Amino acid sequence: MELSRLAVDTKIFPLFEVEDGVNYTINRQPRGTHISEYTKTQRRWRHLTDEDLLEFERNIEQRWKRLVYLAGYKSSDEGGQVK
Repeated sequence: MELSRLAVDTKIFPLFEVEDGVNYTINRQPRGTHISEYTKTQRRWRHLTDEDLLEFERNIEQRWKRLVYLAGYKSSDEGGQVK
């Protein structure tokens, strides 16, 4: 359970739902925990270099910003809701 929370808090696996393919709701706001807290818990990530992790983090942030936009939130770290 702790690993699942960590995945959400690092934005690697955001917790959201989609209704009718268009209405996005972010169910839990991530805490902004650095992805290294998640990746160091599993052996499958050990082969990644610092450069790989930076690229991974950039991709995660891009996906998060898109999700925030689709959910109708302000673009901020906290994801303050507009509606």
